[in-house]
Amino acid sequence: MTKEEFAELLKTSCNGNPILGVVLAERQQYEKQVLKKLLEERWGIVCVGEAVQQFYYDTSKLFFSRALNNSQLTDKDRISINWHIVAQSRFYTATDLLCRGYFYDSMPLARSLFETALTIVALEKGIVEVAGLFAGGDNLTGQEIAKHDRELDRKIKNSLIWKNTGLSDEARKALETILHLNNTATHKSKLHLLMNAGKMSADETLFPHYEERPAEVASNILFETAWMLMMTLGYLRPIITAIDQKWPIRHAAIVEALSVVGSGPSVAAKGFSEFLKVVI
Repeated sequence: MTKEEFAELLKTSCNGNPILGVVLAERQQYEKQVLKKLLEERWGIVCVGEAVQQFYYDTSKLFFSRALNNSQLTDKDRISINWHIVAQSRFYTATDLLCRGYFYDSMPLARSLFETALTIVALEKGIVEVAGLFAGGDNLTGQEIAKHDRELDRKIKNSLIWKNTGLSDEARKALETILHLNNTATHKSKLHLLMNAGKMSADETLFPHYEERPAEVASNILFETAWMLMMTLGYLRPIITAIDQKWPIRHAAIVEALSVVGSGPSVAAKGFSEFLKVVI
């Protein structure tokens, strides 16, 4: 089949409309409207998201340029650096999806980053060892790997959250709220399904709209994830400062900005701030 024939086939599937034409243009218009509304109603998360992305990007360049070539790095350091490099691109994607109105698609990415941050903390605290993160490696079956990951996740959360006697009631309630939000951010959540079913029954388009509740939940998950990731970056301060002496100033600024947002009237935000003080 030639390129022209293939394009004609796709055009037929698009009811004769040009490919990358009508649907793309309409979708982009809806996305622009969502961003405009977010800048009016939730400009803080948009600005924080952009700032974290820029800081993460610049930090990753330092990792690639010199940090990873440091022969004195421990295995723990290398694992943490690599996870942060991966987290940078995932955070960018989660923020981009939120800003374009794909709230339910942003949530699972932010949720996975929250889990990554918890694992970095557990590694730093000695709750898990590098060897234990990848126990068995290629010798395990897919089912065994899944079981190992579940057990590892349970061990980390028991130590840092459920059996952590250092957490106050306020912090624990905040964590319960956060984890409840995170549980809505899975492929098995019925919220997105019900939302789409409601739109279809009302004969509305499934293109993104600004909706307060999903925007609030997605913003909260992304904010808490950003705060925790930036705090765990602090573990690598000695390594990065040896490369760029201005980095600690920038890091302190982004952490302070996140702390300002977290010091608002929200009980959950205050409790999460308490959780970070105890755990990190």
